[in-house]
Amino acid sequence: MSTIALNSVRIPETNGALWLDALEDSGLPVELDVPWSLLRQPASEEERWRKSGLRLITVRDIIDPRTGRYLEDLHGKALTQVIDAAVAAVSRCREFGGRHVTLDLGMEHLDLHHANESLFANRLLLLNKVCPVAEEKGLVVCMPVRVPSDAPGADGSRMAANLIYEAGFKHFRVCLNVFPNDLPSGLDAKNLLRKTASLTAVICLFYSPCLGEELSENDLKDLVRAAKWHNFSGCVTLAPEGVPDSQIPKTCHQLAEVVDLLRTTNASLASEPDN
Repeated sequence: MSTIALNSVRIPETNGALWLDALEDSGLPVELDVPWSLLRQPASEEERWRKSGLRLITVRDIIDPRTGRYLEDLHGKALTQVIDAAVAAVSRCREFGGRHVTLDLGMEHLDLHHANESLFANRLLLLNKVCPVAEEKGLVVCMPVRVPSDAPGADGSRMAANLIYEAGFKHFRVCLNVFPNDLPSGLDAKNLLRKTASLTAVICLFYSPCLGEELSENDLKDLVRAAKWHNFSGCVTLAPEGVPDSQIPKTCHQLAEVVDLLRTTNASLASEPDN
């Protein structure tokens, strides 16, 4: 049976410090998906993070997504600076105990029908520097792909698969940013993983509780079952969006219930034979 992490929570950048305080106070046994910008703080803040007892599983956006999405436009010194910064970030991320780092390489902004070597060239230069360091540190490099895509006619998953095969690194995978409430038929986990499980390390489930959105209990159970069916051994991350400061403690309580549901479902499958 696959080993899957089911207790990951995505910390937003805007009010991330408040989230960390609330999760620390709650005692919720979660592993965190944290933006690199939040870790890249003064030494006093870094020391506070280390003493908090909170565990980290993913460090995201080790370079600015606005840079990564248009990497083909960079040349010379500008490109070298971005690559050096990414390598330096990866070298430090393992110090915090993470398992994954993410690089937004703009897969949904590339045209599948006009893909050529020039579109991938700078991305491959970056990956050829970053991935060996990540592998040495025991980290998996992930590029985000949105499901469903918000770019008309885009096929980020296919572009990502092409880049993975071009790069050829075992520790280079996809982070699926899934928005179940934007999908016409909801989260069809078995079909989603049938197409993507072999290339995916992280599945991030986005929803906006303050807009009345929630993660369907049946969808969550189906996701755990599908993970077993497809031998998915990555990480499922819960990503509530747009939570105002005053609602963070309440949302933490709700997250505790979702994590318990995921873990209970997984435990109930443990005695079943593998497919």
